[in-house]
Amino acid sequence: MEDTKKNLNALFADLLSRKINYFLLFLSDPHLSEYVAEQYKYIRYLTGFTGSNATVIFSSKEKKGYFFTDGRYTVQAKKELPVNIELQPLEADYLSFLQNKVDSKSVVAIDTELVSLSKMKQLQNTIGTVCTLETRFNIMEKVWALKERPKLPNDNYYLIKDEEAGLSAKNKINNILNVVKSQGANSILISTLTDIAWITNVRGSDVAYTPVFYAYLFLSPEKNYLFTNLKKVPSNVEAYLKRNDIKLLDYQKFETTFTYERNHIILLDPNNTTFSAYKIVENKGKNRVLLAVNPSERMKAIKNNKEIELIRQAHIDDAVAMIKFSYWIKTDKKVKTEWEISLKLDELRKLNKSFLQPSFNSIVAFKEHGAMMHYAPSENDPEGRVNGDGLLLVDSGGQYKYGTTDITRTYAIGTLTSEEITHYTYVLRSLINLSTTKFLAGCSGQSLDVIARKPLWDLGLDYKSGTGHGVGFLNSVHEGPNRFMFKKPLNTQIDDTLVENMVTTIEPGIYLENQYGIRHENVTNVIKDLSNEQGQFYALETLTLVPFDLEAINPNLLNPSQKKFLNDYHKSIQTNKEITSQLSIEENTWLIKATRAI
Repeated sequence: MEDTKKNLNALFADLLSRKINYFLLFLSDPHLSEYVAEQYKYIRYLTGFTGSNATVIFSSKEKKGYFFTDGRYTVQAKKELPVNIELQPLEADYLSFLQNKVDSKSVVAIDTELVSLSKMKQLQNTIGTVCTLETRFNIMEKVWALKERPKLPNDNYYLIKDEEAGLSAKNKINNILNVVKSQGANSILISTLTDIAWITNVRGSDVAYTPVFYAYLFLSPEKNYLFTNLKKVPSNVEAYLKRNDIKLLDYQKFETTFTYERNHIILLDPNNTTFSAYKIVENKGKNRVLLAVNPSERMKAIKNNKEIELIRQAHIDDAVAMIKFSYWIKTDKKVKTEWEISLKLDELRKLNKSFLQPSFNSIVAFKEHGAMMHYAPSENDPEGRVNGDGLLLVDSGGQYKYGTTDITRTYAIGTLTSEEITHYTYVLRSLINLSTTKFLAGCSGQSLDVIARKPLWDLGLDYKSGTGHGVGFLNSVHEGPNRFMFKKPLNTQIDDTLVENMVTTIEPGIYLENQYGIRHENVTNVIKDLSNEQGQFYALETLTLVPFDLEAINPNLLNPSQKKFLNDYHKSIQTNKEITSQLSIEENTWLIKATRAI
């Protein structure tokens, strides 16, 4: 906390010296990533907040910050933020807040490398008509010098073979350019790291837990440029990119290259391109920009058959590790810490040769810690002991050679209260309700989300997050546009209709501050169901294969169809030889009991 105080004081002094009244800072990087490399974790450096979504307005006169985040992080923010960083209510938004603060004498600074084109246009059209926007602002020029900041990893990039990816990079580029042409452009700049990794069939390790690399990708019928760190491109990756008509250029030459490029009609996604990147490619009007949704986002979300085949295998591999973990957590009666439990989980996943790394920082949260949706255990936390009676929430996932996994299981430790058992069972009902829903073609996740929430709404409870998110193929564990969320998506232009081979989580929960948290999470795949004169119907295939804790379930609160789903699901795990053949005799004996019919 002392370091945070020092860092904040340095920021306020810098703002005052430049006569800046307010500084608007987004948790972001030059590619608007959800998860960013260590060197871009400015908000953590200034406030101590470790979550993945935040916007902060710093007031130089008040020497105070105003902090905005979503419902996943409110409990966590209360614990992590210093006293002079004030958490704002969920319904508040940074733009309205600024509009009420600024006047004609105000100067508001924004680092345009960290803000999307759409947000910047919104700022220009609202507060920009009242006050002065300072856009030539390097956030850390004096506060966090580059030489002090963490460096990107030096690990080389690696290739996914075409036969594993299902499509070559050239195929994907042709598909993208066909859409670009149909929209009236002749080229496209893609800044989103997850899309670039998917298009090129190349992966890296620049960002923790997400196998991506920092780059820009420019595509046109005449030339394709990949701007990245050339020192990390091994010969086999370079040869592959060359065969697929992609020319490598140094990341630092992105701006100078576009000084000479002109006469393009460049498609830019305003929600996924920074304002600074837009100004570079626009090149003082020498290129024309067409603002439209990047077509690769939806293409990436609709997995091909090869990707689905390998994703299924990844979930079998993950099931082995998670069942071994469940056996250990339920039978080893030694007092453990949340930190030790997270290490054990990593250890068990590493037993599989296809495992590469976790897909995010594991959440291991006992009792009241579970109420923080994105709580992370720490090594020396005296409150992190898992001892006594209560619920243990474990949310984790893996990056495997075959795909990306994400799973949450909540375990009964000791004796639960009747309320805890009731709530556990109701969250399970929520998951089962959506998992067993058939839906007509044309539905989006927004159409279906309330099916999961209804059991909890019946109790007067809700969770301040989506019910589910898309999952990548050896890529980000959070992927759009598919998701289950009853509120409208921020980017309403993108087509989030659910179609075959969209992989999406279902993860309802109950979070009672200072008491406990419960979440059940499975990954599902959209599959075709019946087709008749009413149209094409779809269903959800559950990919996750890990039992729920029967000790925490009240069977009397499940209706016959919900019981059938649970029993059939557990039977499919118990009889899966790919899983059971990798378990010990003791683990298999435990599994038979843990998956018994109720």
